[in-house]
Amino acid sequence: MLGGFTTYSTFSLDTVTLLEGGHLAESLLYTGGTLVLGGAAAALGIAVAGCRRVAA
Repeated sequence: MLGGFTTYSTFSLDTVTLLEGGHLAESLLYTGGTLVLGGAAAALGIAVAGCRRVAA
């Protein structure tokens, strides 16, 4: 659980740092890419785990 908080803190800090540096396009790409790829990785993990279920 705590790993999620530190990961989100780093994600937020990186995004704010990009925005404060005037890098709007990069911050949007970073944020969007993180959300899309994170969602895709989660979906893939769920799909793989579903394929590996064994009936009891």
